[in-house]
Amino acid sequence: MTRYTVEITNLVPEFLHIEVDAESPEQAIEQAQSEASENWEGAELSYEGAGQNIVTGIWEGEAYATRSMPFALSGFDAEADAFEKASVAFIAGELKQQEFEVTLEHFLEALRKRDHAPAHNL
Repeated sequence: MTRYTVEITNLVPEFLHIEVDAESPEQAIEQAQSEASENWEGAELSYEGAGQNIVTGIWEGEAYATRSMPFALSGFDAEADAFEKASVAFIAGELKQQEFEVTLEHFLEALRKRDHAPAHNL
């Protein structure tokens, strides 16, 4: 039997509360985004907003002792990867809007399924 090391990543977003004086909600958002682009001191982790676990690597034996083995993405990970590639191609003008919209719809459907599935925390 072979021993493998599987790297699992859980993306945990950060949040930051920024108080600003503004003449409208739009202006307040703009000011806060500007401030956040310069300083994230005091940010906190949002465990409630964490995504699903993602396989980010697999090795035979110890992690990083050799190159990560190739592995197939499945489910949400595969749809997210396809959407990312389609987004880059669309922005570069290499993908038609209709084709991009189909990829977007597949990604959104996978996202809806993921958000309604029970969490699998390791």
